[in-house]
Amino acid sequence: MFLKIYNKINKITEDNVEDNVEDNVEDNVEDNVEDNVEDNVEDNVEDVNKSFFNHLNENGCSYIDHFRNASKYSYISLKASFYFFVHAIFPDFYIDNGSKTVNSLNTLIINHTYRSCRKI
Repeated sequence: MFLKIYNKINKITEDNVEDNVEDNVEDNVEDNVEDNVEDNVEDNVEDVNKSFFNHLNENGCSYIDHFRNASKYSYISLKASFYFFVHAIFPDFYIDNGSKTVNSLNTLIINHTYRSCRKI
């Protein structure tokens, strides 16, 4: 009789310990993840604020000049993409236009890299 009671108590204790350990581990993991995520987000926001204009400062460009140049490059890239797409469907159309547009864009970017933008 005593052995049965001992085994039941032992079983209940083992189950409680396992449940408590699982609950504690889950709670600790959740707390640590939340803390780490909050810390990383705060650090990343600070880094973004510090480095957002580094590219502009390194190249001596104002935000407006940079926007104009990047928009021009985007437009030229879309134009080249259009040529390539039409050429893919109709091989006799725009045979050299896509590659010529990409080459001219490359030249434009290289030439722009060697001269600085207007100073801020």
